[in-house]
Amino acid sequence: MGRSSFVTVKSFNSLSEAEIYKSILDSVDIYCELWGADSQILAPPMLEVSLVVKDEDFEKAEGVLDGYFDDSI
Repeated sequence: MGRSSFVTVKSFNSLSEAEIYKSILDSVDIYCELWGADSQILAPPMLEVSLVVKDEDFEKAEGVLDGYFDDSI
């Protein structure tokens, strides 16, 4: 069984904004992680938080986020 690689869907300067996007993907059962979240707590404006998904889920995740924000405008 191969290991999945992760790709960045979106990067943020705000941990709270990253958590909103993560919750959207969590709600449709797309596994995702926030990389750099711990660093954001220590040095908030200096470091980015990356929302990452498994490589095979990238297009689905992008579609979900694009659709979510297009519909809410």
